Amino acid sequence: MTMTTTTAPGHEYGAVPTREELVERAAALVPLLRKHAAETEERRHVSEASLAAITEAGFARVCVPVECGGYGHGIGTLTAVTAELGRGCASSAWVVGVSGQIAVSPKSPAINSTLYGEGPDAWLCGSLNPTAGQVETVDGGVRLT
Repeated sequence: MTMTTTTAPGHEYGAVPTREELVERAAALVPLLRKHAAETEERRHVSEASLAAITEAGFARVCVPVECGGYGHGIGTLTAVTAELGRGCASSAWVVGVSGQIAVSPKSPAINSTLYGEGPDAWLCGSLNPTAGQVETVDGGVRLT
């Protein structure tokens, strides 16, 4: 694994990895996740070993804003990481994906402080209610709110 990272100004949690490095980290975890996939499925929560490894790899902070200690990547990087993790354990990948989708959405500084005040490795969970949104046709596509 090659290190081609940059450090964001004032980033107290160290270097911000590139998308490629994050995907490499995910690929390196596939055997471990695969080893614990049955346990994760049986217990209906990510195994302690898998959760520790994905947290140590920095996957809780993929989309967390840089000013909150995260890596500040977008949904494209999150998708690449979760797709790779899914080769080992779909449930573990789902947890990373859901948490990252919540992190990537814009929030006020007060909410970010509540979520990440103790550090960027907070695992978040939410739910999707597709019936609560609205879809409208706009120039060039559709808008979902």
